[in-house]
Amino acid sequence: MQLQDGLAHKMVMGFKGDSGCRFCTLCLNAWCSVSPVLGDDDQPLMICTMTKCSEVIKATDADILGAIDRLALRKADPNCGPDEFERWQKASGLLYQEHGLLSDPVLRAQDIVQPCSQYCHDPMHTMIANGVLNVVLWLLLVALSHHFNIWQILHQYVALWTTPRHFKNTHLHEMFNKKREESCKNSGKGRFKCMASELLGVYPILAYYFQSLLHRGNCKCRLEMIAVLLCCDLMDLLCAIPLGIIQPGMLRSAVDALLQACKDAGWTDRLIKKFHWILHFPDELEQWLLIPTCFSLERKHRLVKRFAQTVRNTAEYVKSIYKDVLSHELAKLRQPDIFKHGVFLVNGHKASNKTLSFIRGFFGVHIDDGACAVSSVAHLEPDGFAEKGDFVLLRASAGDTSPWCAAEVWLHVEVSGQQPMSLVSMYTFVSHEERLHSATWRARVAPMFVYTHDLLCSTTHKTSLDGLVTTLIPLSFR
Repeated sequence: MQLQDGLAHKMVMGFKGDSGCRFCTLCLNAWCSVSPVLGDDDQPLMICTMTKCSEVIKATDADILGAIDRLALRKADPNCGPDEFERWQKASGLLYQEHGLLSDPVLRAQDIVQPCSQYCHDPMHTMIANGVLNVVLWLLLVALSHHFNIWQILHQYVALWTTPRHFKNTHLHEMFNKKREESCKNSGKGRFKCMASELLGVYPILAYYFQSLLHRGNCKCRLEMIAVLLCCDLMDLLCAIPLGIIQPGMLRSAVDALLQACKDAGWTDRLIKKFHWILHFPDELEQWLLIPTCFSLERKHRLVKRFAQTVRNTAEYVKSIYKDVLSHELAKLRQPDIFKHGVFLVNGHKASNKTLSFIRGFFGVHIDDGACAVSSVAHLEPDGFAEKGDFVLLRASAGDTSPWCAAEVWLHVEVSGQQPMSLVSMYTFVSHEERLHSATWRARVAPMFVYTHDLLCSTTHKTSLDGLVTTLIPLSFR
């Protein structure tokens, strides 16, 4: 499966991508349109005007392979000069490579190369890596800036929230500080500048904030806020795909609604080519049953850089790096339980005497030394982590009036191979705001052990001055 990721798709499949007039090789009717808005290179912004999934006319494998064959004939034509041939490539959206995969006669004869059928866009690259959400969020911030200092407000507001520990980002509010504001404005790129992981962590908080404004009747920039909220809804769906609860029709409706909202907000001239990529998500989910993300691949760049910086064998520089990276990966794959799934303690270790004494006293039973493993982190089912200090949702017990229970995690314990348990401090349910996808809780002194498999997820939360805790409810548990 070929991910749309910069150089990779050009070198492997020979797609020109954004540099082609037909920028999406998967479509027969995806052509660049010139926007009156200038891009970051002071040239007219190239946009796509297609705004419905039903408008897509999909190309077939035969269409692409036929186009490559026609390019090969033109390349061999002595009357076709380099400039003319480049125009043909740009018009077709393909990069002719004499020794590329699409031109390999052996692979073609065995029907191994299927450029359309084997292709899949990367949702994170599309949405939050200088992508769709970066653009719509920036446009909303620009619109709101005409009415009040939205950057200062968000800087203070986001600081009130705490994300789950595994996000490893406790400074999301700095995305809206004065330095970042000036950097975004001076860049001239027309999109919100930040790391993809930052936007992934902050977008649920922003969705809650803007939905709260609409809920209170704030009509300033209403259409723009609706567009951003629909973009956040699409992000929720994409993030929930690995859980197996998202259907292609749900994505199709969300994509059409988002693009229509962008038109209603007057952003037609700002719909960069990544807005077109989202039109392919429903069909790709239907074909693959999963849409992989680039994060696991992006992290590998750091590994390569780590070894590249210390290489002294410059005569065989590339081979030395290959050997180091490959050895590292093989060693990691040999680690026990590397592909373990389900509920388990992460890096469980022997309990200290003090902790073991507490557990013995709590349950009133004797536990042998070495029979008790503890950890501050547990892996949840089907995915996610619960770490010490996280605020988690739990399955509601029989007789509970609330949709879930909630607690703060203190410790995870596993005794003699029994099911892992978690020591938590329970909270009391106060209210559930369905429109805001949130719930409110009140702290109470109620430490207790629960089975770790009853922990649903860690949540983003904030605590008010009166001690009430507001939690955001992920899509999979709404």
